[in-house]
Amino acid sequence: LMPLEQLFSVTRASGAYNEKSRRGMFYAQSWALVSLLLEDNPTSLAPISHYVRLREQGHSDETCLVHLFGLGPGELLAKLRRQIRADGFRPAKIQDPRVRPPGTMRVRLVPPEEILSHQGFLLTVSGMGRAGEAERRFRAAVTRNPVHPLALTGLGYLRETQKRFDEAKALYGRAIDADPASEPSTFLLARLLIRQNVALGPGRSSGQHPSVEVAGKLPPDLARARGLLKTAMNLNPRRPETYVALGTTYLEDPGDVREGIEVLEKARLLFPSRTDVALPLGLLHIREGDRERGIGLLESIRDGTDDISLIEFIENKLALVEAVLEQGQVESKPGR
Repeated sequence: LMPLEQLFSVTRASGAYNEKSRRGMFYAQSWALVSLLLEDNPTSLAPISHYVRLREQGHSDETCLVHLFGLGPGELLAKLRRQIRADGFRPAKIQDPRVRPPGTMRVRLVPPEEILSHQGFLLTVSGMGRAGEAERRFRAAVTRNPVHPLALTGLGYLRETQKRFDEAKALYGRAIDADPASEPSTFLLARLLIRQNVALGPGRSSGQHPSVEVAGKLPPDLARARGLLKTAMNLNPRRPETYVALGTTYLEDPGDVREGIEVLEKARLLFPSRTDVALPLGLLHIREGDRERGIGLLESIRDGTDDISLIEFIENKLALVEAVLEQGQVESKPGR
């Protein structure tokens, strides 16, 4: 478990909130702690609300916790560990008079093919070996509506997880033809094109940690992916993976990479703690000649993660850059 001082300091910009390998623990421990704090008064959020107000007034975590719950951070963490081991959490029913249901409701009839498609997606991403059930849902949806974009996208994504990439690309294409404003299919098709063309580091599977090596010519599929990603970004500017994918296409571009840097710098402002944004950005800065900025980004990722494979990847890349610099093959830009 995270020390409570560390848990309480997590923000939307923190690694524990953004890194996939750490996010689950943050949410699980947060909800477990809330359940524990509600144990003595399972119908009211008043003590927790009071804690938040005290913290906003500048009181320390220890002062607030001792005042409201009679336990310091260390004691409360020990109690939380015991509760988790005992699996002793009880359901809490909270009634807050400040929360009022809306006076009116908007109702939409959801067509069966949309429900089937959402069920198929849920089964696909559950990771529980339920691909057959997912396929039955998607096929039933397509049978009801052969041009339903969500059903076609879902079946394409299932095919991608099965490594049937040509079928996946065809299904994504059909979804886009059915609805050019379908952002999920546009993004997924672009990402698949990139995964099939971007050189990856040794021992890496598709979609992980792009390589610093550059091919001689930008493959046509990457040019197509770049156009799709720009469309997807206009349709949904809040998906960080779109910026990452677009920036990644420039890792294989033998030409000017400044546009890729601009895209990723914008993403860095929007999503400041995402390592998947900072990693290709650092590599591109090195490509562009700003090695101080690039190496600084890579080192900050390495020093802030507990992902051993990512640390090893960055160490390898930094060693490669150092070797190239020693051979005089990379020149730093003037003033850098």
